[in-house]
Amino acid sequence: MFAGALCPHIFGGFMARHGYKVKQFTKTVASAGTAEPLSATDLFSYSIEIAALDTNTGKVYVGDSDVDSTTAAGLDAGKAITMSGPLINGNQYEIRVDQIYVDAATNGEGVSITYLAKPDA
Repeated sequence: MFAGALCPHIFGGFMARHGYKVKQFTKTVASAGTAEPLSATDLFSYSIEIAALDTNTGKVYVGDSDVDSTTAAGLDAGKAITMSGPLINGNQYEIRVDQIYVDAATNGEGVSITYLAKPDA
């Protein structure tokens, strides 16, 4: 699970003081074999968790716009990956969530996205 949700005693004070919030949404794939962006609008975050829905019967694949079963290992139902923006010369950079794509082995299946939202998001 997302670090901020698991460790409120560590992250909660920082998040509250700086206006960050943990947000969540679900993304399903209409047509298996066709990758879709996680977000239809610009969305930036320092950290994101992508979890295959517990109700999925097949794998979901996460990656670039060309992601599919031949380019990614896939996530089984209930499995998740966490991504954080790179740390370069002491500066934390954001991830463009709208540039991450998901494909599914089965129509209508998908992922749950949990992310750290900036104060202005």
